[in-house]
Amino acid sequence: MSNILGIKHYVKADGSESIVVAYGNNIGIFDGVSTFTGQGRNLAVTEMEFDVSLDFLLGVNGSNPNLMYDGSSWHAGGSGRRMPVANYVKTVGAKTYLVDLSYANKNFRSRIWYSGLPKNELIVWGYETGTNLVQTQGSKIITSAGAMFSTLGIKTGDPFFITTGLNAGQYTVDTIDFETQITLFEEMKNTATGSTYWVGSNWLDVRTNDGDILRGIGENDNKVLLFKRDSLFKYDERELRRVKGVPGTTSHRSIVNVRENTYYFHDTGIWRYDGVTSFLVSRPIQDWIDGISVSDFPNVVGWADEDLIYWAIGDIVNADKDINITNGVLILDTAAQAWSIGKFAQKITCTTTAVETNARNVYLGTTTDEVLTWHSGNAHISAPIEFQADTVFHFPGQAYNVVEFVKCEVYTLSGRGISVYYKLFGTNKIDTEWRPLGDINNDVTELVFPRGTYGRGIAYRFSEISTRVPILLGRVDTYYKDREARNMPSEVAQ
Repeated sequence: MSNILGIKHYVKADGSESIVVAYGNNIGIFDGVSTFTGQGRNLAVTEMEFDVSLDFLLGVNGSNPNLMYDGSSWHAGGSGRRMPVANYVKTVGAKTYLVDLSYANKNFRSRIWYSGLPKNELIVWGYETGTNLVQTQGSKIITSAGAMFSTLGIKTGDPFFITTGLNAGQYTVDTIDFETQITLFEEMKNTATGSTYWVGSNWLDVRTNDGDILRGIGENDNKVLLFKRDSLFKYDERELRRVKGVPGTTSHRSIVNVRENTYYFHDTGIWRYDGVTSFLVSRPIQDWIDGISVSDFPNVVGWADEDLIYWAIGDIVNADKDINITNGVLILDTAAQAWSIGKFAQKITCTTTAVETNARNVYLGTTTDEVLTWHSGNAHISAPIEFQADTVFHFPGQAYNVVEFVKCEVYTLSGRGISVYYKLFGTNKIDTEWRPLGDINNDVTELVFPRGTYGRGIAYRFSEISTRVPILLGRVDTYYKDREARNMPSEVAQ
């Protein structure tokens, strides 16, 4: 078994579509019906990111030359398609951005490269490189056989870097004479052949002196978001600005857009960027955030399903709070701003969303070399699905007074058979284990607490393993006694 390393729903302008999957050292194409075809790419075994530009699918992994797929053929850095090797790729508006770059035998971990206007139905990057540069002492003219300076969008004023040989250094383009010849502003001091070079200006450095590197790219309101671990930047093609006082992300795949907001994971929790600044929104589930392993910080995967956002976290272990979840999932209802916790049978590595025949489907890659369809069927690979949802603590008494819990009423749809547990927030401590309360037996189920169930707050757990239809948890009304009042209901939002 191996990991699914990347996945993308690829739709061409003619309406043809496919699911592109990176796995092992290869890429496969699924036609969406029954046929999966390996492409024989012989790639480095590492994560691959995909996006679409013009009518091409771009694939990058930071190790191999970037790939372009036109629906029938793959191209890797070929004629007219040269571009810097990148770890991340994203199309925002009319431009496509490459992030965390390698070229000219150097790494540029805080640099982005962006495309220019297309030419002859090709993406133009404004970038050319080679190893056969010819220079003549006292001349400003340089040549490179096989170069495509004009076609690839090199222009007057671009910096020209000779990286090897007697004339190594930075120069400036004066004129593009023809495809294989450029005139520089500066004369060559030496005659030399076989020199390595690169030329182009469609790049931007993002705070290269902060000891951090670019770890992801997103989009908000048609503006580019550039993420480092501990900083976030906004770029609008004119100006690069840091979003003050907020962190970036540790995981590119955690970045999810819902309406006008961009959500993402940092090791401090889940943050929401609203176009101006970011806010930490995961405080209600801080105990679970604290249980995420440092080794999983780079591997958080997020996806949206209408108003719900899911983040596959990996194992969540917080012994102090009696939390031990394998392949945990954090779930945010963005409409209600309510959290819940779940888990999967397998660890999720990547995801893509597809609109197919007017239906919206989410595909999930796993660590077991499988691609799953989200919300399809009532089983996980023919096995029962384990369901578990925990509420946060609810404090019904005024000023967190100690109360006696009497009963609760659970409102569900298709919830029969779900087991209900509870945990008390006492006077001085929190329960370390969940206590069984009973099973749901109707759309509205009354469950009675044992006599003498005292506490300041209460949390509920709902648990089941089955292959039946989806469950809807509506609400829980908790009835309690305080020192002077009769039974009083207190709703716990789900």
